Amino acid sequence: MRSYLLSFVLLFFLQVGLSAQKVLQIEKLGKVKTEKLYIGESIFIQTKDNPDWFEGIIDDLLPDAQAVVFYDRIIPIKDITALKFRKKSAMNGIGKAVQWSWVVPVFYQTVYDLVEPVSPEERRAAWKGSAIIGGGSFLLGSLMRLIPPKKLKFGEGGRRRLRVLDLTFY
Repeated sequence: MRSYLLSFVLLFFLQVGLSAQKVLQIEKLGKVKTEKLYIGESIFIQTKDNPDWFEGIIDDLLPDAQAVVFYDRIIPIKDITALKFRKKSAMNGIGKAVQWSWVVPVFYQTVYDLVEPVSPEERRAAWKGSAIIGGGSFLLGSLMRLIPPKKLKFGEGGRRRLRVLDLTFY
């Protein structure tokens, strides 16, 4: 009995300290799964008035006005036309790693030529294979770096919508 009373008192006092949690929710038409953006997250947005990308950190969310507050402006969510989470694609880093993987076959071929001298015809054939592998990896990495970041489009005729929610416990 004493443990029930103690747990009730602790839960009661812990609930008093709960603060409001406001989220910017991205919903897709016909899907149950949603994506939530919290205060303090960095996003890139386009608006109806300004088609250039604006990077900002979400300072506050206004559920009554359905607006997002940044450090220098307040933007209603009905004016947001597109959103992305990063400036460059996630494939940019992977592409850079694949681009630089040409170094490994060239390094191994150089070491092999120094350790095991061969005739010029054999050396040319071995370097041809290393050049194909190295050039292919550099080309593939360059193509991977060209992949743009994922953009989410909103507005009329779109399949996504934004909502500002206040998830306060009362």
